[in-house]
Amino acid sequence: FDAHSADSHFLGKAEFKQLYYHISHWHPDLLPRETSLKITLMSAKDLPSTDANGKSDPFCTVTCCHVHPDGKIETKGWSKSATKVVEKTLAPWWGEDFTDKYGYVEGDSLLLQVWDWDQGDKSELIARAILPGTEFHRPGGFHATLPMTCMVSDAPRGTVPLLSLRVVVKGSPELAPRLRVKIHSAVGLPPIDLTGKNDCTCTFQIVGKSYSRSTTKICFKTCDPVWNENFDGKDRYEDGDNLVFEVRTNGGKAGKNELLGRCVLTNNEFSSLGGWHGDVPLIDVARAMIPNPDTPTGRHAPKLKVSAWLQDMMPDDDEAFVMRAQGIVNAATALLSETTSFCRQTSFRHSISQEE
Repeated sequence: FDAHSADSHFLGKAEFKQLYYHISHWHPDLLPRETSLKITLMSAKDLPSTDANGKSDPFCTVTCCHVHPDGKIETKGWSKSATKVVEKTLAPWWGEDFTDKYGYVEGDSLLLQVWDWDQGDKSELIARAILPGTEFHRPGGFHATLPMTCMVSDAPRGTVPLLSLRVVVKGSPELAPRLRVKIHSAVGLPPIDLTGKNDCTCTFQIVGKSYSRSTTKICFKTCDPVWNENFDGKDRYEDGDNLVFEVRTNGGKAGKNELLGRCVLTNNEFSSLGGWHGDVPLIDVARAMIPNPDTPTGRHAPKLKVSAWLQDMMPDDDEAFVMRAQGIVNAATALLSETTSFCRQTSFRHSISQEE
């Protein structure tokens, strides 16, 4: 039973509430019925302005919908929820939890819309996006930043609003993230600002999986930033995946985030026992041709220090580590012994054939 399954021709609202109350007490295992989704709308950024003061008064709505093969969107109006209004900002923070209000069935998507609230007038649509069910109806759900389509006609070209949210299907298995990454620091970055320093951030993601992206805090006015931040693959890591890291400047709200360097950590470098821990040279280095007399080559050669490992490839304790390491040593010793024996036998047979 729920408010949308009562037939108004037979039960009035008051009668339905009374029936619901009695059944929920007689059968607490049946009512209240659990909703399917837990939706957390956290924040948005890079929104276009719609008011004369250069700001907006944004709020966000989420609605269950079904996308037909021809692209037509069929919404379920009763499942709609809305955040509070945050006034005079282009980067609102809501941090509110919602449910699907019994509207979600497997195969549905979520329609997410950001609106500008105007007192006395109709709210203006700022941005919208569709989150397919395949992105959240999976172990771990969806926890990432979602690019949205800008709906403001006079917004600057190339405006891409971003919405940060999390969606989890209740009852789905919650697996501990298998991939772990720690971004330690970078050294030797080329100076971009006129001060000879940079405001630096580092971005990490699984290659080809944009929803796995994570970004560090900003380190201000330095060419040797230190972050020491931990991340995971947001439940999107699969065997064979590679990792890409990018160090960029932070240009602020109006500036451009210029690439300082990037590197790729291949799967075989971090998926082995113990993972990867060390420096990785950065390529595609910005202004790499500018002379730098402090380096042996006379050029900028920045490095990024990272750690990356798989949880099931890390020792649980020292004893387990010793046992695994000893097993590897034993296997290597046996292989070396077999190789040596084969070489000796081959050499002996060759010497006999020469004497004959």
